[in-house]
Amino acid sequence: MELSAHFAEAEIIRYEDDFLFIINENEAEQAFLAKLDQIFFRYGISRNHNKTEILNAASEFKFIGITYKKGIVSLGEEKMKQWKIRVIEDIKKQFRDFAIVKSLQPGIEIPSNIKIVNTIWKDHKKGLRSKTYRHSLRIKGINEGKGLVA
Repeated sequence: MELSAHFAEAEIIRYEDDFLFIINENEAEQAFLAKLDQIFFRYGISRNHNKTEILNAASEFKFIGITYKKGIVSLGEEKMKQWKIRVIEDIKKQFRDFAIVKSLQPGIEIPSNIKIVNTIWKDHKKGLRSKTYRHSLRIKGINEGKGLVA
């Protein structure tokens, strides 16, 4: 289903069966939802009206576990702690793996500890574990003058 072909005027962020549509404030929200319902109907699916919200971009909202508040995107304290723990676990694992490689091949060139740490942090920001990084750039594009359908 190529929703972008039907909604060229909207920014669409999709995660599995969750959608965030960023539309211009001049767009008629109910007409937008009616068009969405028609498209979904053609594919034999329907929108959950209880989960559909129409918000102003200045509002605080959550989308797929990410909190957006006045241009700041965050996971929340608990999820951020869990994410950092996973990153640290990966760093420790990488150090162990390099230590094993070094013991088996003493002459091999191993990256510096700081390079290992920086690479892993960077990979986590880009990787599957970080919903925040993957979506924050798109969500940050919301200006206060735009409407929002989540």
